[in-house]
Amino acid sequence: MNFYNWDEKFSVGIRDFDEHHKELIDLLNEVYKKVFQCEDIDEERILTQKTLSNLLEYTKYHFTAEEALMKELDYPEYEEHKGKHDYYINEIDNIVQDHKKGGVALSFTVFMMLKEWIMVHILVEDKQYSQFFKENGIQ
Repeated sequence: MNFYNWDEKFSVGIRDFDEHHKELIDLLNEVYKKVFQCEDIDEERILTQKTLSNLLEYTKYHFTAEEALMKELDYPEYEEHKGKHDYYINEIDNIVQDHKKGGVALSFTVFMMLKEWIMVHILVEDKQYSQFFKENGIQ
């Protein structure tokens, strides 16, 4: 069972970034499954740590790709958007580091925060650049 599913309403109309967003949702679902379907707590911690690290690394990859295109096209909201990226990376990294130290259990509250982050990032923040990119020939 997935925690969250891709829906076409999430599409920003930029093929590569839509694929990135689908992957982010898949990674969130993978973390969710590792936490709630594993019966061995030690195994769960190892699997969850690896999956959280993958989520963090893929998020960095995605944000770097967005930011590179924004800079190339001189996107007027670049600094604001990058600031949000930096904030999200810090939040996810805090979860990863807390989990590594054994100080956090991945509760439903943490998953809701991750889900909210992905949904706000896609449905609000990334939708803001969509038209600008399209007007500059990016599809």
